[in-house]
Amino acid sequence: MKNFGYLLAFILLFSWQFSTAADIKVTTYNIHAGIPASGSTPNLAATAAVINAASPDLVALQEVDKNTTRSGGVDQAAYLATATGMNYYFAKAINRFGGEYGIAILSKYPIVESFSYELPMVDGVAGEQRVLAIVAVMVNGKKIYFGNTHFDIVEVHKGVQATRAVEIAQTITDPFILAGDFNARPTTQPMITLREAFNVPCINCQYTSSAANPTHAIDYVIYNNQVLQSKFLAKYEVINETAASDHLPVMATFSDRTADVLSWQFATPSTNGREVSVDATFKEVGLNTSTLVRGSGLRTVNNVGANMGLANGFVAGTGIASSSALADTAIAVANDMYFGFDISVKDGYRLNLNHIKYKARISGGGAKTWYWKYSIDGINFHKIAEPEILTEATADAGVWQPEVSLANINALKNIAYGTTVKFRLYLSGSNTTSGSTALARSATGTSNDPVLMLGGTVENVATPTKILSWNFFSPATAGNEASLTSSFVNAGLNTATLSRGAGLRTVTNVGADIAIDRGFSAGATVSSSTNLADTTIAKTNNMYFAFNLDVKSGYRVWLRKIAYKVRISAGGSKTWYWTYSLNGTTFHRVADPATLAGATAG
Repeated sequence: MKNFGYLLAFILLFSWQFSTAADIKVTTYNIHAGIPASGSTPNLAATAAVINAASPDLVALQEVDKNTTRSGGVDQAAYLATATGMNYYFAKAINRFGGEYGIAILSKYPIVESFSYELPMVDGVAGEQRVLAIVAVMVNGKKIYFGNTHFDIVEVHKGVQATRAVEIAQTITDPFILAGDFNARPTTQPMITLREAFNVPCINCQYTSSAANPTHAIDYVIYNNQVLQSKFLAKYEVINETAASDHLPVMATFSDRTADVLSWQFATPSTNGREVSVDATFKEVGLNTSTLVRGSGLRTVNNVGANMGLANGFVAGTGIASSSALADTAIAVANDMYFGFDISVKDGYRLNLNHIKYKARISGGGAKTWYWKYSIDGINFHKIAEPEILTEATADAGVWQPEVSLANINALKNIAYGTTVKFRLYLSGSNTTSGSTALARSATGTSNDPVLMLGGTVENVATPTKILSWNFFSPATAGNEASLTSSFVNAGLNTATLSRGAGLRTVTNVGADIAIDRGFSAGATVSSSTNLADTTIAKTNNMYFAFNLDVKSGYRVWLRKIAYKVRISAGGSKTWYWTYSLNGTTFHRVADPATLAGATAG
């Protein structure tokens, strides 16, 4: 005779963050005419599979054939648009193989404008004609320009092509994202030139070429400052897909701009500029106090001992000679010539950092080279981005520098209690007499003009928010209902239903009801073991309670914990274990089973 038990579950599902999602995912992919890295004929189905798996909103494709004999007369851009369900624009660079060869753009958004530019070449030097294609799309009612290019491999050509790309970008006043195969490594001159109009998200970028054994990064997604007015670069990654092409695709995710978590303004109360330190004037809930300081290599008096000062700023000079050369950072680092601050979270919080914004002010003799580093252990400091170079004195109010992206630094994600991150802004190239260097200035009479800001999110991981629950008291349940709809559901979720697997039933072996009022009860159809390692019978026979979590369009959810209450009779199930699935087929255990020794309280 089989034993049957009574089970009662009261389930609460919690989340630590629930927010609307308005991400823009951008991919650049040199598809090698659809020819796999190890093959000789195109396989566009494989190319489309890579794109579909990444699910981008905008795609820049390089080395695209149109009606060539090499590709069997296929219009590759049109084929990929159909295979991915996207709109497209093709821009021819040259005639080749009886057809056309160039670049293409795919877009989930309707394309409202499209145009292309031939890029220049140096006279008398062999090379291949290249183009820059641009489309305009509407995203949530706002126009965004998206460009694609593929620079020539010849050094002198890509130099002038980078200059031309900057000229084109400077005519665009709306947000502009440019992606492509630039045939240039992060710290080479073409990329330095592009920084005149674009933010380049990394200097130690993941390698993208060649796919099978990548040795260098030449494929990028870059963007102008207008993008940063409403978005920030939340993620920048290389997709490890080695089979479909000889390049790896790059994915950049732009998310809605988050509020600053830490900032300094110097106008209210007004600073004189030479304070020993200044605490952050704004910090997000969950952060400890952060204090802006100078390294020991900076001073607040000039070479004759007179005080340096700058109202509504934070100023410094130095008595140590240094160079403004990009490669010469050793003196500033060795002599602690920096502005710096720490950031850490309180117990129960977690921090993700996205970007730094700052405004610089220098006199004619002030520091010309500014570069950020960070440290997790307080000893080893890592460069975040290439230095910013100031060639002359700035305006008296200071000049905003390009935003520093932290999106590609995994160490600055999920920063937990007990970890302190140190940031240092090193300064080189100042004279040793009266040159002044400052973070400045805040506008007089306001408390809303910060000059140093750190962007990101602070999450409360100690106090979760309920997003889904079942209450069996009001209205009271009989316990033998076939299913029960969730009694509470967050606005970002669809209604969920609690049900039983086929291996559970609501009658005993002699046909009597198994019904526990104010609960959701069941008996088993198959005997099983309480052995923790023996879960096969329950899985094979579908002996489970279950529900689905279905997130509405425009939302995303982070899950933290499940809370539940059980009731069993003496013969009820003693071993309880949760699993989850993202595809409805493969289930993964969430945690070790919970075991009950005997019948619970009534």
